[in-house]
Amino acid sequence: MLTNRQIHILSYLANHEDWVSGEQLSNHFHLDRKTVQSELKLLEQELGSQGQIESGRKGYHLTALTPAARKSIYQEITAAGGRNCLGVRPSALILYLMLLKDYISMQQLADLFYLSKTAVSLEMETLKRWAARYEGLSLEVSTSRGIRLDGPEDHKRSYCARFATVQAMRSVPVDQETVQAYESILQTATDVLKQAFTAAGFWITGEAFDESCRYLAVCSLRSQMGFQLETPARRPAGPYAGFSTQACSQIAQICGYRFTEAEIACFAFRLEGENTLNNWAAAPFPYEAQEGLEKLESRLQHILPTTPQPLLLRREAFLPSITKLMVRRQAGSVAINHYNEEIICRYPLETHLICTLLPDCFGLEPNKETSFLALQLASQLNQGRDTISVLLVSNQNQSVIGQIASALQGIGTPQMVRFQVLPGYAFACDPTVCADFDVLLTTDQATLMLSPQFHLIPCILTYDDVQQLDLYLKKKAESLREERQIDFLETCYQIQHVPGSSDLSALLPPASAGCQESRQTLGSKRLYVCRTGPCETGRLWVYDLELPILFRHKKIRRVIFASFQEGQPGMLQFFTTVSEFLTKELEG
Repeated sequence: MLTNRQIHILSYLANHEDWVSGEQLSNHFHLDRKTVQSELKLLEQELGSQGQIESGRKGYHLTALTPAARKSIYQEITAAGGRNCLGVRPSALILYLMLLKDYISMQQLADLFYLSKTAVSLEMETLKRWAARYEGLSLEVSTSRGIRLDGPEDHKRSYCARFATVQAMRSVPVDQETVQAYESILQTATDVLKQAFTAAGFWITGEAFDESCRYLAVCSLRSQMGFQLETPARRPAGPYAGFSTQACSQIAQICGYRFTEAEIACFAFRLEGENTLNNWAAAPFPYEAQEGLEKLESRLQHILPTTPQPLLLRREAFLPSITKLMVRRQAGSVAINHYNEEIICRYPLETHLICTLLPDCFGLEPNKETSFLALQLASQLNQGRDTISVLLVSNQNQSVIGQIASALQGIGTPQMVRFQVLPGYAFACDPTVCADFDVLLTTDQATLMLSPQFHLIPCILTYDDVQQLDLYLKKKAESLREERQIDFLETCYQIQHVPGSSDLSALLPPASAGCQESRQTLGSKRLYVCRTGPCETGRLWVYDLELPILFRHKKIRRVIFASFQEGQPGMLQFFTTVSEFLTKELEG
């Protein structure tokens, strides 16, 4: 059986037709060379005659992998439940605690899972952080009474479905008949729903599909163990109710378990809250979602240096996500987001804006799931992140200049936000105009001789000419980005060692009036604090703490603080610098 790391390494090799160097593998997986070599040896041993990894001066090359090996690895990946599941041990602990009706001691858990009390105690810290993220659940750890995971039955079933992968269930200390019965109904639910979803043209994400199958298997397991699910107050309507009833009926005919009305209704609500990949059963968006989006757009127009007009044109992308999020919150369901830290590092400004504006605009408190909304906002703002202004000095006629302008606008990235044309004589009168533009182009050799900072282009552009111009503009944009980053770091960056104990509120600079602040953990020891406001200044400050501070059950030893004045030019470029800094922090 392969570990997750070995599967990742094998997938990386399978994705490359040529040799992959040890350095590539080390950099990609953030591992040292010895660990990579050790994992590859174990991988070869596990594959045996089913696969062959050639090694040499060039690195490593996957030369063979039999169909039987591919199928076996596919089954392992499927059984693990994908990246949206916790590890097997914490998942098994959560599942077991949810199957209990009373308290259990730390020692009893240790004995059941063949762990030390210290190991169980460490796992409890993970479970505490997990339980704190989800509404309706509470994890009680008492020295006198023991441990108990409490919450409404509908919430418990939803969260069980999230973690009850085949691998996790096999690690839960219950009798084998229970595990086999669970796997049997899970397989039946998977087969039925696969056909039902396809026949109905109802497309949801693959991870949501797997969780829907596990939910029905969990319903059967918990009901037969004596846990009763109450019928929801709001009855499902429309195609979701009919689909749920029909699917549950087909599963009942095969496996013999008959779903209750409450289970069918809750399953319909789950489907209604899933993020669909098409417009299946599209319904008018609720008024509060549309009203909230208008408020969000208004606030963004005030905060950002440029009006985010693309957001107004992409309501069909943003509104469904907000609506589904509101439905899931009502049902007590929250999606796991293992990409949260990557999203924060890649889009620190967008994550900050979503976290600070979501409560006011939609009445929703931010959590890890809401950083997915930051991705949607980022897609609207990306075109304003890399922008250039172009001066073209040309003595040609309007038709020639028009086709050059059209080619520049068609390149797309970097986006041309300003384009000005001057005849040669006008430029000769005032050469200082160059300072107002990022890129200087000319069709005239005389201008190039007079001012070598210009880039000469043909009057009539061929396909190859446009490709070369595209490459030149990208290199120019990269050079400008590096110059801005150097400037930001020289003027805005500082690092400070903080001796002794410290309080976070006393550590950070005083907040200005009307500012918005968000706080996000990165890993187990870093905290990213972002602040924007009408009177904030551009800062990227780092505090190294001698003694840690506790934040959301994590011991923080490094605080990264970024701030910027809202509405000011350069905001997107500044947070690009912050993004690269945070990415290096997380990798380090």
